[in-house]
Amino acid sequence: MKIYIDNRDFKVYLSVTHKYKRFYVFTGLQTTEKFEGMIFPRSDKSAKSKTNRLAQIYKMCDDYINEHSNEDVDELKEHLKELIVGKRKDNKNTIVATIEKFIDTKGNDGTKKAYHTLLTDISEYDADATIGGVDFSWVETFYKHEEEKGRCNNGIINDIDKLKSVFNWARRKKLTTNYPFERAAFKKDKTRKRNLTVEQLRTIRDIGTDAHDAPYRDFFMLGFYLIGMNLSDILDLKKSDYRDGRVMFNRNKTNRLYDIKVEPEAQSIIEKYMEKDKKKESLLNFLSITHSAGYAQFTTKLNHCLRTLGKRAYDGKHYDWKDNAIEPDLTSYWNRHTWATFAAKIGIPMEIIGRALGHSIWDNSITGVYVEYDTSKIDEANRKVIDYLNADLECDKGNK
Repeated sequence: MKIYIDNRDFKVYLSVTHKYKRFYVFTGLQTTEKFEGMIFPRSDKSAKSKTNRLAQIYKMCDDYINEHSNEDVDELKEHLKELIVGKRKDNKNTIVATIEKFIDTKGNDGTKKAYHTLLTDISEYDADATIGGVDFSWVETFYKHEEEKGRCNNGIINDIDKLKSVFNWARRKKLTTNYPFERAAFKKDKTRKRNLTVEQLRTIRDIGTDAHDAPYRDFFMLGFYLIGMNLSDILDLKKSDYRDGRVMFNRNKTNRLYDIKVEPEAQSIIEKYMEKDKKKESLLNFLSITHSAGYAQFTTKLNHCLRTLGKRAYDGKHYDWKDNAIEPDLTSYWNRHTWATFAAKIGIPMEIIGRALGHSIWDNSITGVYVEYDTSKIDEANRKVIDYLNADLECDKGNK
């Protein structure tokens, strides 16, 4: 396939040879003078945008031809015309379809969920974009689109990094030669520490909430009491995972087996939100009680509520987030970081903290290969962390 320019009106065509026959397809572009290659001359005021559009059309059509080599000449010509003007959607070669193929290659449920989230974001942004037809400006516009939704910089860049993985996989599979990230220069913000002080967490624990906010505050505290347990893992808990005073499950992100003792503080929350419908496998009813369609909607509602609570003043009665807020940036991640910070502060060894949080460095140690770790050490550590939080309650009892 080559670029052909008509000498009379300088219209730009694709010259395609298919099954030993040549035909021409108009790109919709026109120039001011004839040129070689694919770069429009400087005399054309729109040279840059036209050059980008021509490259996009070329890749899009080239990918389509490679995928549909069995079509006859007239059929292919008509389909390329439709593809250029946007009437034909090459569903097999869309980014959405490619992400779906990529997800099918993954065995880890946590990885699949992460890429399903990306799939939702891309479908909402531009479901018809083809993997061969996007360029860096498309990636930039995707970033701005997600930013306008209120997403943080690092979260959007994580999506773009996942998209890079999809394109790298697609190139290895020869699904495309396109890679629209050559000029990508997105930088992640330095992550600030996301841990609360013991006074801040006590305020959240004791703060007065209405019927709407209570489930979200309780969910946050449950995560803390279960050693910073991940949001999706809590929502995925089944009734069969809760037995003999413990929760045992495989973490979505790593597929690693967790075995956590349920302390009384966690037990009271579990009992409060336990799913009563015997036909449902879920242990907890947080999704139904908050009228959430799924993880994504629940996460949005949860973090919105936590930020609202975080803007409350320390007395818990009024909003004064400029000078005396609990933590205006509070999200569900903070309970895990806070648990680890408390544990370190009261002198729990780093190995026990790491094992409690499921950090793989401890599982991969030589000792870890031969020795089954004693979970009672983690149970003891968690009890100490909760007691550290509850020290104010013990003082109140002593003063009565």
